[in-house]
Amino acid sequence: MKKTLVALAALTAVSAFAQSSVTVYGVVDQGIYNKKSDISGTATSRQGIGDDLASSHGEGGLAGSRIGFKGTEDLGSGTSANFTVEMGLYPSQANNYGPNGTVPLKIRQGYISLANSKSFGEIQMGRVYSHVWATQNGNYDFGLNNNMYGYIAGQNGSGNRQANAINYISPNMNGFTAGVLMGFGQTSVTTGTALTSTTGDKLDEVTSFSLAYSQGPLKVNFANEKTKNHTLHDLTWSDPTGTAYSATYQLVNATAAATMAVSAPDTTVNALGVSYDFGSYKLGYHNSSMALQGDTNYNSTADLKVSLSSISGEATFGNSIFFGSYSKANNNASSQVSIKSNQLGARYLLSKRTDAYYIIGSNTISVSGSTNYVKQSGNVIGIRHQF
Repeated sequence: MKKTLVALAALTAVSAFAQSSVTVYGVVDQGIYNKKSDISGTATSRQGIGDDLASSHGEGGLAGSRIGFKGTEDLGSGTSANFTVEMGLYPSQANNYGPNGTVPLKIRQGYISLANSKSFGEIQMGRVYSHVWATQNGNYDFGLNNNMYGYIAGQNGSGNRQANAINYISPNMNGFTAGVLMGFGQTSVTTGTALTSTTGDKLDEVTSFSLAYSQGPLKVNFANEKTKNHTLHDLTWSDPTGTAYSATYQLVNATAAATMAVSAPDTTVNALGVSYDFGSYKLGYHNSSMALQGDTNYNSTADLKVSLSSISGEATFGNSIFFGSYSKANNNASSQVSIKSNQLGARYLLSKRTDAYYIIGSNTISVSGSTNYVKQSGNVIGIRHQF
């Protein structure tokens, strides 16, 4: 009898373990790139492999290299427990520190969730993709949010990901899904920081919601995001060596917490992404606006506003995929900063997991009432492998 019970317990344990799975995945992307920057006649340039110091997105011309682990366990009745932990990789760096030189294996995503696609949807807790990012990802930008000049759709909002967040995604209802996110911030203001006017305030508390539709060839996604005491602008424009341009050429003048003399602003972002798949070719559109409320550190007016729009296209011929985009952005500063960008690229599918690519792009930054300008241009040829 004891042997029977032991055997049954062992079988039960094996059955339980069989319902759980863990997957290792990732991307390795390396390219040879050439970047140039001309600031009103003063030029800088950089050539290399791997690290893209002038990009906030990470290494690789087409996609940031990464390694991730994700798992799921069947809890019964259609409900599952899931986790994802994904870290950035910099294969060309001996210490894997990446562009900022200080943070090895920076977390891209890290969350646990409960999901049931037929009843309540999914609840995630941790560091997750933002709802604004979902309006400008690869469904709407066919350059796949690459890291080269000519792509500027990521210039509004508090970044691609939200840390310390709870995120809810509804079940799919006839093509419609809805989402709500709350980010609780990571830093509390203490005496002497001078980041906000009130000691004890938290920085970067985010609330966001979205509504998306995906049915057949049509995809539409709208998101609204509000951030209290916003320091996560991620809007700094830099030269090819990673040195930030002066405030004259920035859509948002101050980007780092250390430069905020009095207060961090509250921000509101509205973003829309639309795309249509015609079969052999696709068209996508993204529009977003960001208002920095009641903060005169950035502008002489009470609210600084940044507007951005982008159109993107893709055409497929066999194993070859061609893509291109045109984008423009501007603020409402008294000396208005305007940016125009264009990009062309091609990918050749060597296999389902590996593609070779070439991207060429440029940005032109101008200032109203001034002859000052910045012209950025660059190209990259590389290989991306997904595993």
